[in-house]
Amino acid sequence: MRVTSCPESLKAWREREHLKGCYVPQNTCAASGRSNVTHMYHCLPNEFLNATYEVCMPATYILGKRCAEYNAHGRVIQSNLANRCETCPVRYISTDIYKYQLCYDLVKSSSKEISTKKIENQSINMIDDNRWNMILALLAVLAVFVFVIAIGVLLIIIRLRLFSSRKTTSGERLLKPCTNLKEV
Repeated sequence: MRVTSCPESLKAWREREHLKGCYVPQNTCAASGRSNVTHMYHCLPNEFLNATYEVCMPATYILGKRCAEYNAHGRVIQSNLANRCETCPVRYISTDIYKYQLCYDLVKSSSKEISTKKIENQSINMIDDNRWNMILALLAVLAVFVFVIAIGVLLIIIRLRLFSSRKTTSGERLLKPCTNLKEV
């Protein structure tokens, strides 16, 4: 279950463990048959460091001065390989993470960074949207302008053709009476 904070002391850890009911052994299937596995209370950051979860799972060893994390998709407790924890020992059990509050601080600072990045990205997206809107408006105006110019040019061409055909027709009429006079 997703929670907003995790216990900071052993006493608080035990209280939350009792409320969660993690002390009840769970039956799980193993390769050699059925076995009882004790699920223990954990309050861990998720793999993206943007939330904390309370889960009842078997304890696991965390190695390499890393924070423990709960991978919600794989439903597994594991070391967070992306962030080094200077206050964490080289090897500790996952239920002792409350001793290393730096691991929870990563979630808090990551959430602030994420929200700041979201705001920045939204601003950038708005600027990009405004730019696209401006470009589309300019293209629409340009298209209308080109259309009006094309219509104007077409009308001029039609008028010139009409004017030149009238000139030719009227010139032929003037010449015909002259030719008719010579024949007589």
